[in-house]
Amino acid sequence: MTTFRITYRDECSSPVVAEYLQTSTSIAVNKAFVSPGRVEIRSSAGDVFRLQHNTEFVVRETEEGVQPVIHGEVFGIIAASWMKYTTSCYSCKSHASAPLHLLVRPSTEEENTDEYMLLLGDMVVHDFDERGCHFVICAMEEGDKVYISYDPEIHSGKGRYSARTERMSDDDWSYAQSEYLDNRRWIECNRSVVPV
Repeated sequence: MTTFRITYRDECSSPVVAEYLQTSTSIAVNKAFVSPGRVEIRSSAGDVFRLQHNTEFVVRETEEGVQPVIHGEVFGIIAASWMKYTTSCYSCKSHASAPLHLLVRPSTEEENTDEYMLLLGDMVVHDFDERGCHFVICAMEEGDKVYISYDPEIHSGKGRYSARTERMSDDDWSYAQSEYLDNRRWIECNRSVVPV
């Protein structure tokens, strides 16, 4: 089974993360972790998840097996540990080109909407209906930004979602580059606080 461990935490989150982890850097299955600041989590399969403040990360059993289930702003470099985003859906490993560089966050523009930005790769976003049958919400190509809206009154099924696709703007690319792809923002503390 793939394991997940915290490999970076910013200075403001260090005491809270240390208390959560006690003596281990591993994330326990079915134990929710909410990032108190910027936190990086790596899987034993080579995936990297970079979480912003107040992002929930939990490893749990889903329809697709044990995988990270995430809510909040997260950037993933995903090769094997495909994630489920809690309010919307799954990134489909059987219809994706790995590794993916994917930024997902709640929309600041539209209520009950998540923004998916795919910086590298191609993928399908999907979910399961009440009978456990798979259905596609949208397909994404590199450079796509998709707004996936969900109806909180509908528990599952195709009627829960709608998707609108556009190309990522220059601002979207700049934001992802400066916040997530610039390793200088993630490495300094990574080396000094938690061994990789």
